Amino acid sequence: MGTVIDPPLPAGTVIGTYPTNSYPLEQSIDAFGNIWIGSWLDGTVIKMSPAGAILATYPVTPAPDCTAVDASGNVWLCNQAAASLTKISPTGKVLGTFATAPGGGPDSIAIDQRGNVWCSNSNLTSVTVLNSSGKLIGTYSTGSGAPWNVVIDPGGNAWTGNFSSATMSKLSPTGELLGVFPVGSEPQVFAIDAYGNVWVPGQGDGTLTKLNSEGVRLFTVATPIAGPGGLALDGGGNVWIYGGNRIAELNPEGKVLLTLTSGVGQLAYASVDRAGYLWVTNYGDSTITRIATGSKGVITPTVKNFPRFPRFWCGLHSPPGLCEDASGQVDFRP
Repeated sequence: MGTVIDPPLPAGTVIGTYPTNSYPLEQSIDAFGNIWIGSWLDGTVIKMSPAGAILATYPVTPAPDCTAVDASGNVWLCNQAAASLTKISPTGKVLGTFATAPGGGPDSIAIDQRGNVWCSNSNLTSVTVLNSSGKLIGTYSTGSGAPWNVVIDPGGNAWTGNFSSATMSKLSPTGELLGVFPVGSEPQVFAIDAYGNVWVPGQGDGTLTKLNSEGVRLFTVATPIAGPGGLALDGGGNVWIYGGNRIAELNPEGKVLLTLTSGVGQLAYASVDRAGYLWVTNYGDSTITRIATGSKGVITPTVKNFPRFPRFWCGLHSPPGLCEDASGQVDFRP
């Protein structure tokens, strides 16, 4: 059996805060644990090591916002003003820039199990899908306005958080609209766990809503965060929700476990890496902070750089199926 990965410090321990490029927004984590961070102000993306050292800075495109890493290690970036996506290699070489929906202002990228690239058109009511080479597959209605975020679930369905209508949309892998479901006010960066449950922060009302994979509301709870803009899930199934410069950890039932302060100004985005550490970008002071979650490291469909075949890091809360230990050995958990 594989080794259980244990971060050495208790949940909420700040490991370090590291300088980034100017005005960092969304970040994605590659298969080696490197963090890719787009800079909205200076048109670059940086590659940062798991220890917080900047490995490289690459010029890409004006105002790169969202990022995602595909199964080959290529990094995809949103170009809001140009309504396009840029693809770069793991060494920073620009491989192409591809048009999305005119006027769409792409705000989020998700890569599905087939390698197709989905982007949310936040200025419209749609998502656009490209294949792995950047060829347009189609643009599909979300049935509700201002989809700011898109995430792929374990079944390959795409979900969007619709900021202006307080709803979530679910689309099939071929773009068919399967449903629109009410949640808290102003949903933005949400996450999907290994069982297909959808966790949604309500920025406008300070809530956290949990839907099941069919869109049925399981609960809505108040959070201690004013204006929570997003969240990430750790390997223990706990929720890390953030807004302003505050972060709270909630358990899978919605009970608050801890709160802490990070950085100055506005936290922009959070991801959990394979070792179980939470990384949070802060555009108020152009930094990123690494925080121990106290959980076992896990890969789940909660982040937008979805692996081609879902695999989970071996740990106490790993779901049944394949899991991978620290050395890359794949095991089966019954």
